[in-house]
Amino acid sequence: MFGLIDPKVWAVLGILTAGAYVGGYATKAYYAAIEVAEAEARQKTVTEVVEKVVTVYDTRRSQALTAKLKKSEARLQALESMISEEAHANPAPVECRISIGLRDEINNQLSADKE
Repeated sequence: MFGLIDPKVWAVLGILTAGAYVGGYATKAYYAAIEVAEAEARQKTVTEVVEKVVTVYDTRRSQALTAKLKKSEARLQALESMISEEAHANPAPVECRISIGLRDEINNQLSADKE
């Protein structure tokens, strides 16, 4: 029965079958390439968004910490001035004071110990 079919028809059918397989694989490869490109684009977008979010968070955090630091420095200056004012307002009694020469000698000995 198959012998009655012209060999040219068999050749055309073979070529069409091979073309269908090649076309199928090419289509599959095309769609796979599209999926890979989409995944890479999503990855890039997510990375960019995360970087921007982190940058904004870091900037806000830095600003908050800078503000805290400035408040702490202002508080430190206020406390230092209060201590200085209190020291000048209420000097130590005379019998508690040491002479300047003795003080310098003690400071020199302490600095020598540290070295």
